[in-house]
Amino acid sequence: MENAKLNINFQYKDRLFRLLFGREENKADVLELYNALNGSDYKDASELELFTIEDVIYIKMKNYVAFILDSYLSLWEQQSTDNPNMPVRGLMYFGKLYSKYIKSRKLNLYGIKQIMLPTPRYVVLYNGTKDAPPIKTLRLSGAFINPDKSGDFEWTATVYNLNEKNNAWYRAASQGSQKPSGMQAVIDDSQNKGSLIRDEVKIINLRSKCKVLDEYMTLVERIRDSLSEANDIAKAVDAAVISCIKDGILAEFLTKHRAEVLDVCITEFDEKTFVDGIKTEAADEMVTVSKRLKNGDTAKSLISKGFDPDIVKKAEDLLVALCQ
Repeated sequence: MENAKLNINFQYKDRLFRLLFGREENKADVLELYNALNGSDYKDASELELFTIEDVIYIKMKNYVAFILDSYLSLWEQQSTDNPNMPVRGLMYFGKLYSKYIKSRKLNLYGIKQIMLPTPRYVVLYNGTKDAPPIKTLRLSGAFINPDKSGDFEWTATVYNLNEKNNAWYRAASQGSQKPSGMQAVIDDSQNKGSLIRDEVKIINLRSKCKVLDEYMTLVERIRDSLSEANDIAKAVDAAVISCIKDGILAEFLTKHRAEVLDVCITEFDEKTFVDGIKTEAADEMVTVSKRLKNGDTAKSLISKGFDPDIVKKAEDLLVALCQ
């Protein structure tokens, strides 16, 4: 398998986002982003308590920041994929965070007195390439098998698309340009159109009010541009880092932590290339299996010949559904 040649380090490590916002030395930047997100004006970064948990669920590379400020427990997670399961993940994360809070404050969960918890704020900062609304709210209830109309069981994740005016939603709403699939009905509603434009302005303001976040996105964008022109991931990442230092973008941070940044970014983009390769190969195998099933091969015989049992089962189920 060609992708196996990639030198991937799957050790637990911080992603670039957490290098910038998840360390004590960078609490002033965390406070600046918090103010930008919430329209607040806190001045004293020492009031902010970083509140990370180390055994994060399902994450090989840590891409989140958790902290407490003014009795709010905030969790920020950076995502480069559009994931509808963020409310479920957020619920699981906050369960661990609250458990840590209760233990660290020595609160009696089993007493007769109501314990008081910091109010949750869960934000997902999306910087992937897939078109998505500037801001959207994902709800846990969207995952319920049986719809719950009571509203008593809910958990939300607010997703901010950091891609600014490159966002096709913004272009389509403000300029009437060609709309990606699934967007037409939303933008045709004039109220939604106005909301989309207002939300995009919020993203622009968010980036302008937090210099580090804006420069972080610039670095990510330059890495992507560099990767589109080169096959060598290490050289592409290094070229993007050098260009940012030259242009004064995260210059001090990148100069000071260049080796660590290169290691993290190479791993992050290497992993994405690896996963994308697996997806492509799985899709190719799905087509092959489907054709062989249609031509008379049995699932059992295909599995005995080395085909992935999960793919064989999915292909078999798909063919059955198509024949009904």
